[in-house]
Amino acid sequence: MRYTRKARYGDQKLDVREFVLPGGLMVAEALEGIWVGEDGLESLTWRCWDWVCRQIDYPPLPSPDYHREEAFLRGSSVPWVGFMRIKRSTKYEFWQFPFETIDHGLGDCEDTAILLCSLLRNPLSADEVHVGVGTYAGYGHGWVSLLKDGERYVLETTLAAAFPGGPYQVLEASPYRPLFYFNDEQAFEANGGLGELGGAPWEDKGKLRLIAEAYQILNAKVKVPI
Repeated sequence: MRYTRKARYGDQKLDVREFVLPGGLMVAEALEGIWVGEDGLESLTWRCWDWVCRQIDYPPLPSPDYHREEAFLRGSSVPWVGFMRIKRSTKYEFWQFPFETIDHGLGDCEDTAILLCSLLRNPLSADEVHVGVGTYAGYGHGWVSLLKDGERYVLETTLAAAFPGGPYQVLEASPYRPLFYFNDEQAFEANGGLGELGGAPWEDKGKLRLIAEAYQILNAKVKVPI
């Protein structure tokens, strides 16, 4: 089955797997700076997580939808007048490619999760790491899901830094409720599927406050104060 989302430019919808780009140039450059010779797999996974948390800021809150792009798509030149814009396009709530998130230094939960998944798909297989889309305490949310020894673990990319220790610390359990997983090769539903996501609010401030409260017990640094 094909699952699609809007990208920043153009009117087409892209398969969600097209957003995860392990071989992208900017992803490769970032990974080269993160990867050090003595890194084991878990250390590299943690360093990639920490890099995304530290390098990418969450859009300022409160604010209108960060994902709003307005562009003039077509025009023509008129003598003595110049370029005349004749078609305007406005797009809301699109997903960013990893290179856009790196270039802007800004991204919300799904943008940073897509970036981190793209980085981790270099050392990890398509069966081991996915972007998880679902709800957190009832709010629409996205995160990175790691599969190890039959258990799924969460890498929360809305934090200001990865908390100390290894990446396999937070089990993917309530208040996380995954409804969908994807990476560059796979896309599949879980726990009732994406139909349940339609009724979930995407209200960032309330969600991030709850995440900050929950992760403070792990001495995590948070991007949005409680």
